[in-house]
Amino acid sequence: MNALSDSVLRQLEETIWQDPGNRALLGNPTIQAWLKKQNGLQRAAERLADSPTGLGIVTGFCITSVNPPICETDGPSGALVLGYLCEQLKIPYAFVTDCFAKGVMQVGCDWLGLQPLGVFSCPIERSEGEKWLQDFLTQSPYSSWDWLAIERAGPSHQSASINGFQHDTPEEDWNQPHSMRGNILTDWTAPLHLLFESQSIQNKRMTIGIADGGNEIGCGLLPWEGLCEALTPELAAKIACRISTEALILAGVSNWGGFALAAATCHLRDEKHLLKDWTPSFEQELIEALVKQGGAVDAGRRSRTANVDGLSQADYLAPYLQIRKSIGLA
Repeated sequence: MNALSDSVLRQLEETIWQDPGNRALLGNPTIQAWLKKQNGLQRAAERLADSPTGLGIVTGFCITSVNPPICETDGPSGALVLGYLCEQLKIPYAFVTDCFAKGVMQVGCDWLGLQPLGVFSCPIERSEGEKWLQDFLTQSPYSSWDWLAIERAGPSHQSASINGFQHDTPEEDWNQPHSMRGNILTDWTAPLHLLFESQSIQNKRMTIGIADGGNEIGCGLLPWEGLCEALTPELAAKIACRISTEALILAGVSNWGGFALAAATCHLRDEKHLLKDWTPSFEQELIEALVKQGGAVDAGRRSRTANVDGLSQADYLAPYLQIRKSIGLA
């Protein structure tokens, strides 16, 4: 990678490492030092720039305190911009989620005019979900694809995954997906983390995680001491996701991570024009469609407003402009 590319990618990382929501992880020195060495954005972008066989995109984080429960606005947009990029690069792709996000993702696909190979919904119940995933991988080409999860809750640690954490956490919290508030989400979360544990995936292709809180797929890579410092040992032991991916992109908002990955890929391919239409106003219009037509909710406000993670529209959209400028788009 040349110096210019390295400089641009570092600008993209610094942009998405803003933390207006005070999520704590990005302000932790241990995690910051680790992120700068890990180069997750670079590794993921280099992979996508090489046009993989296909990309499976997993998203959907259910907000259970609204009626009916449905996914939040963070995640779908970042997934959709990556699908949008794949379509332009002629990379086969599909979205995989569950019943709480399928409708939202379908609205996004229709609004953007995307034609993925599918918007698939995995059953919520564990045994049914496991069977569905087994069939999905064995009866289709998807086991040869790369897999990416963005803002997708994954199971917490268990006795076999990290030593010494059990004394801080009730056993009923082990190996369960959690909200940032520590609520167990198993009844609202299909076991899609199994895609990232599957040997048929791990032995062949790359896995990528995009996250912002520590409780999402991919965060198993984060240094345990940093998680404990940022979240407190008790909360880290309860909610931190144990599922690792080969590359992790940590951002103040997961959607920012998705857009930064798309931008980094375009930069490495010298095809920045592929994102010329994805302006901040375009992003806001998409969020509005996901809320008004799909029913998605702002996780911070716990309401159907066209916001993300409780941020004002100005705070949420500012990084989109910065990312565009970093790759030479006005």
